Amino acid sequence: MLSADDLTFVEKVFSTIQHIDVDSPAIEPPPSTIGDAGDRDARLEALEAEMGSIRGELTETQERLDFAERLLAQPRGELAETRPIRPS
Repeated sequence: MLSADDLTFVEKVFSTIQHIDVDSPAIEPPPSTIGDAGDRDARLEALEAEMGSIRGELTETQERLDFAERLLAQPRGELAETRPIRPS
């Protein structure tokens, strides 16, 4: 069941929708300002490579976080045994 807030939202959304005339000609989008297809392809490849790098960094960060969580979940006695002893 929809709440009063939901109904208000739906009213606002539908009140902003204008009547669409199916017989009117379609509006053509403006020409691209990005450049030619080759330029777009090169930019897309660069973005995909960067995204791959970021995914790798995220995976490494998640692995480090998992390791830290496992260390912190250990009882204090076990944690003290796994710490390296530094000379004074």
